[in-house]
Amino acid sequence: PPPPPQLYCGIHLNWDYNKRTVELSIPGYVEAALHEFQHPTPRRQYHAPSYWVRPDYTQRKQLTTVDNTAPMDEEQTTL
Repeated sequence: PPPPPQLYCGIHLNWDYNKRTVELSIPGYVEAALHEFQHPTPRRQYHAPSYWVRPDYTQRKQLTTVDNTAPMDEEQTTL
């Protein structure tokens, strides 16, 4: 049989037949998306879509934080 493709539609493929897996990667995709959406670099590194508030299990009531950000205008809603 022919060797498996290493590149398909711009997606890099890394085949591992012993584990029966394939790793997919698109180099530069994240950087291009951050540039396209003009996403600012955060001061602290977060591994989640938004800031996370740790629950405090010693309190009886735990109120959520209110999102006071302004609604998006026409220029920001291109998708």
